[in-house]
Amino acid sequence: MVRKLILTLFILCIFTDAAAFASEESPFAFPGYKTRKRNFLWPPIYSLAVPGLDQFIKGQTTAGVAFSGTAVGGLALYLVSGEHGIKNPDALSLNDDQRSADLGLEIAQVSGFMSSYHAFRTAVITRPEDFSFLKHEESDFDILLAPVHFSYMLEPTTYLALLVGAAAIFADVKTSGGNTNFGSPVLADGAFAGGFSYMAGTGEEALFRGTMMPIFRYYTDSNFWSNAITGTAFAAAHLGTVQLPVFQLVSGLYFGWVTQKNEWAIGENVFIHAWYDVMAFVAGYAVDRHSSIIVPVSFSF
Repeated sequence: MVRKLILTLFILCIFTDAAAFASEESPFAFPGYKTRKRNFLWPPIYSLAVPGLDQFIKGQTTAGVAFSGTAVGGLALYLVSGEHGIKNPDALSLNDDQRSADLGLEIAQVSGFMSSYHAFRTAVITRPEDFSFLKHEESDFDILLAPVHFSYMLEPTTYLALLVGAAAIFADVKTSGGNTNFGSPVLADGAFAGGFSYMAGTGEEALFRGTMMPIFRYYTDSNFWSNAITGTAFAAAHLGTVQLPVFQLVSGLYFGWVTQKNEWAIGENVFIHAWYDVMAFVAGYAVDRHSSIIVPVSFSF
């Protein structure tokens, strides 16, 4: 019951955030934002560490409450789960408490990612000449809705990427050494895979391609180097769960290329990222549901 209440609060926070964006002049507007340039580096950093902080500082109270409240809700879910070990979703645990712990930490982490993105884009609207390459104003709510915009499936850059990803997952599972007699994941597997993948797709793309890559583009004045640096950072972030994140590096570079192709809009990336992770999780669960730990799927991000 407690977990359900926490998850309900999380959902309410998201919709409260959306309502706040709809009522503002701009999704990232704050009092006096037209009067002077804002720093675009430090606010994303401290908002990553303390979700909602920059929003409170700039008077975006509703957004601040949404980010900080969601982070607190995620941490609370983690604490009530009964499993307080290291987050390791790639182990594909079937233990409900471990899943709750993983989900809670992911919620808290993604709250920081989204708050950081919001802080960056809030600064960007005060510096149009510095970030003129950002052609689209994508709000947090736009990113949160991207995984259900199935029109992206009409894009070759989406369906071809998912086909290649599916082939990579199948090859990885077949060579993993586990039981390759595919079974049927249960409903709980799909629910966890969908929830975790949704947050990974939205949060990671908001942080890496939505925040970090434009900042590197500003400092390097190069599409190539901004993508190379961000892709490397994206791969390095997965060293805790993958020994050699070559696939993550290639994927990160591809996401960066798609972002730049789309005039720095990240919605398509979010869609690809989220649904690819769903396939990776479900494939892992389908390999052998009789063991307590499923064969790890190394091609995940």
